[in-house]
Amino acid sequence: MATELSTEQFLAKREHQASLARARSKKSYEKHKDKKIEYMKNKRAAEKKMYSDILKSQAAVNEIQVNLEQNNIEDPVEPEEDLVAGVLTQKKCIDLISASETYGESTKKSYISDIKRLFKVTQCTDLKVCFKSPKTMLNKINNSNYAINSKKQTIQIVVVLIDKFGILKLINMSAKQTKVVRNIFKHHFDSLKEQSTVQNDERVRTEVVPKFSEYLSKIKKEYTEKSKQYLVALLYSIFTIRDNFKNMTIIEFDNQDDGKNNFILFKNLRTPKFTFIINDYKTKKQYEKLKFEVTDAKLKKALLWWIGEKKLAYGNLLFGKTSLSTFVSNMHKQIGFENALGINFFRHMRVTEHNTSGKKLTFDERKKLADSMGHSLLTQSKYQRNLLIGD
Repeated sequence: MATELSTEQFLAKREHQASLARARSKKSYEKHKDKKIEYMKNKRAAEKKMYSDILKSQAAVNEIQVNLEQNNIEDPVEPEEDLVAGVLTQKKCIDLISASETYGESTKKSYISDIKRLFKVTQCTDLKVCFKSPKTMLNKINNSNYAINSKKQTIQIVVVLIDKFGILKLINMSAKQTKVVRNIFKHHFDSLKEQSTVQNDERVRTEVVPKFSEYLSKIKKEYTEKSKQYLVALLYSIFTIRDNFKNMTIIEFDNQDDGKNNFILFKNLRTPKFTFIINDYKTKKQYEKLKFEVTDAKLKKALLWWIGEKKLAYGNLLFGKTSLSTFVSNMHKQIGFENALGINFFRHMRVTEHNTSGKKLTFDERKKLADSMGHSLLTQSKYQRNLLIGD
């Protein structure tokens, strides 16, 4: 597995970029030397103060300041915000996550969302400054209108940035200060995690979900059989994965599966054949690719109708690029399940109905269902709800 850049490598890279900027500035200065000397004389004091306050601990900027003293360069070219060592902007934090080879795309997307929420809630523009008052940051997060899980994830991303990316070292925070800041955020993360668990346990005890047959009946009545809503509900009732039907390409041949993206293999023979191939999903590192061959006649008919209705061809996306989560949540609300949580509601239904079928399931049966849904048996136990019996 690829490793992250060390702090020394990170700073060396930034120093090289600063060196190139200095060379360009010096060349320009020699060309306009007389005018620049007078200009720099008046501006130097303000520039020195600005760089001293923001970047005083960084070698690359210190060299710029020395050159200013010697009148060797023109009005300095400001380094790009995300390249300046010692400044922890939102963009720089996002870049650290984006460049990482440790995390999959779905995790990166989630972490980037958490970073944006962190900067928004704390009204912070530079974490180096904000880390001087960690309790103020935490108060803003805890007093926000976000749900407990969102608050927990907002604090978690700080811990991830500290533990996995060494951001406190990048801003030259001492080992003692690092320990204090890290422990403050970790303590609050653990507290919110406990609250979240208690809240979830309460929901598990009280929440009820319908049988899939009842759900499908309501969807059919509300939208008709020839609707995207019915197709999506029917699909999830049989192949109950996460939000993995987005960016799903229709392919004709098995060798078009690149092992990275998600596909629906459509062999348009005398008897059409559909196979879903899921390479990219949340727990892909723990499981092999998920494959599901459609044998249900109703689902085959619904897929054929959808492909014909939308005039889809090979190479097109089955449901487009957008997540189905909001679309599914609207389906739930439209048929009376106001508090249902997106696609997870389907997964709760599937597990609950499977485990309350009237017979005691063997380990192999429970494991087979868990594998088909791409999660562990522990996760599956957390999906168990109370079954709603009729209307």
